[in-house]
Amino acid sequence: MQWTTDRFVYRGEIPEDYNAGNRFYGRDVAEFLCEQLRSDDLSTDFLDEDWGWLVLGKSTKGQFVEVAIYNLGDDGSEPRVGSPEWGLWVRMFEKRPWLVFFRRTYVIRCEQWFLERLKRIEMDAGIKAVPWVGGLADR
Repeated sequence: MQWTTDRFVYRGEIPEDYNAGNRFYGRDVAEFLCEQLRSDDLSTDFLDEDWGWLVLGKSTKGQFVEVAIYNLGDDGSEPRVGSPEWGLWVRMFEKRPWLVFFRRTYVIRCEQWFLERLKRIEMDAGIKAVPWVGGLADR
């Protein structure tokens, strides 16, 4: 999905210690999403990656979620330089038995409870959300 909002920092100096020196915008997006998603049935955390930010979650139902966050103006292409547009790649996983003694992680369709929670966060924060055309899910 793609978020458009002025709520988060997308211009100006980025602290040198962000993203192991790669310095991408989005820490405040990841922190916000992590806090908003966290509940009794979903533990969350976030970390920096060499391409942006990643929010991780684990539900009490045994599912895992990942939300990869990338500022769409960070790649330097026009007309998005300095743009308040954020690409979010949302995925859900579960572990299932594999062979006899092992468990394997499988990508699953995002469950409705999680999508509804994201929608509520967007609406409450006044974030414009649309499908991310040309985003990671389109590849």
